[in-house]
Amino acid sequence: MSSVLDRMVPTDGRWLRSVRTRAAIIDAWVELVDEGDLAPTAKGVADRAGIGLRTVFQHFSDMHSLHFYAGEHLTNLVRQRLAPVPADLPLDERIDRLTASRAEAWEAITLFRRACERQEWLSQEIHDLIDCWERTDAACTLRVFAPEFEAMCATDDPTLKQAVDAVLSWSTWNQLRQRRQLDCDDAQAAIRFALHSLLGINEPRW
Repeated sequence: MSSVLDRMVPTDGRWLRSVRTRAAIIDAWVELVDEGDLAPTAKGVADRAGIGLRTVFQHFSDMHSLHFYAGEHLTNLVRQRLAPVPADLPLDERIDRLTASRAEAWEAITLFRRACERQEWLSQEIHDLIDCWERTDAACTLRVFAPEFEAMCATDDPTLKQAVDAVLSWSTWNQLRQRRQLDCDDAQAAIRFALHSLLGINEPRW
């Protein structure tokens, strides 16, 4: 038996308008962050979306909730563009591919991530969003370098896995790009060098 929602989708104009309005609100929030506003106000979002202020809060309980759903939407879009890195490729090729993939992702979400860093301590939702992203990346890292971890980690010591995961984290990327003021190519070169060193390649290709 179909649900009420299923029956509404093709015919109910109010439902479609609601979906479009919610999407417009999320798009407005993302656009403002992309322009450098790391804490968009409800009024700013409403003005950008071309709707009334009250409409924002008809769709989202508060601005942290909007931040969370906009973040989910953005990170899903970014992840869909990233090609998986097979674990059976030569190690140097895996390092090159995963470094390039992370660089693409981090460049796309850096302003959003900085917005998250500002708000994380105020919102469990935003904290959970960051935590989910970090755990997903860590799982990817474990999969891509599984052969090396199996060969090099003779015990249950997680140190090597943690070190590799840290090198490939957004925090490291932000440190290189913002604090060290490296361009994208130089930041990737630094990460590749670190990965080659950690994973034991005798002649690293950085």
